[in-house]
Amino acid sequence: MACLSRTLNPPPEERPRIFKQIQLLMQRFDTDEPWMRRTTDVRNWFDFGVKVRRKSDNSEVEYLDKSSGKSGGQKARLAFAILASAITAQSGLVGAGKGAESFRLVVIDEVFARTDEENSQRALELFRKLGLQLLIVSPFDAKGRIVEDYVDSFHLTTNPNGNSSHIRRASRVEYEALRN
Repeated sequence: MACLSRTLNPPPEERPRIFKQIQLLMQRFDTDEPWMRRTTDVRNWFDFGVKVRRKSDNSEVEYLDKSSGKSGGQKARLAFAILASAITAQSGLVGAGKGAESFRLVVIDEVFARTDEENSQRALELFRKLGLQLLIVSPFDAKGRIVEDYVDSFHLTTNPNGNSSHIRRASRVEYEALRN
């Protein structure tokens, strides 16, 4: 940005020019809402893409990015790949084997609410390959049941009277009995 391109502590003679540039910027925020939304939305600051490659020969099968006009399922694959990459990088897991000592707990809330079952399972397999321990918060409905085969322990929250929630651990047998 040109406003502060030279320094964060400009000399006194530069300050009127900087003030004018900031003033023009603020006026544009007030008068051009689409530009303001696009400019202030951090998701627009970077472009992401994923190359899908064939395991046998490493050839590129397809390229996914946010502007490629792909289907909802393809966009979900892109989102999960970016999420897994970000978690891996943020947690320092790049190059670390599955058995490497590290904290790999990830809490996700209704992550599969808007994806189809195939892409949800693909994401769960990706998370499993990365050795991530997932805490999945999900309603007790058909979409939430996608994760069942990937779950080692269940913690069910109930609020029967609407005024006090209770959490209890359930074994797989107890969970199966509750869901039927």
